[in-house]
Amino acid sequence: MDVAKNKLNDLAAQFQNTGPEVGTRHDQALTGAGEFAGQLDLGAVKFLIAWREAFTVCGQCAGLIAANTHNYAVDLKQVDVSQQVSVPI
Repeated sequence: MDVAKNKLNDLAAQFQNTGPEVGTRHDQALTGAGEFAGQLDLGAVKFLIAWREAFTVCGQCAGLIAANTHNYAVDLKQVDVSQQVSVPI
């Protein structure tokens, strides 16, 4: 189980480290577009935001799975970071 947990933690880190790389690629694409950069800007920003959000969500999910790997209980405070979900018992 430690191997699985380590792989999931590594995956979470890779997702987190990829976000800034997407920003770099966005800048490079606009620079490479030259005089057409203005026409690409809106689409490129949407693309950037979508991928950053995807990497954030995937990174958080991998981290949560890693934290709960080989545990016999789920830490609901970790799952509901904003603590907006309440479950009446």
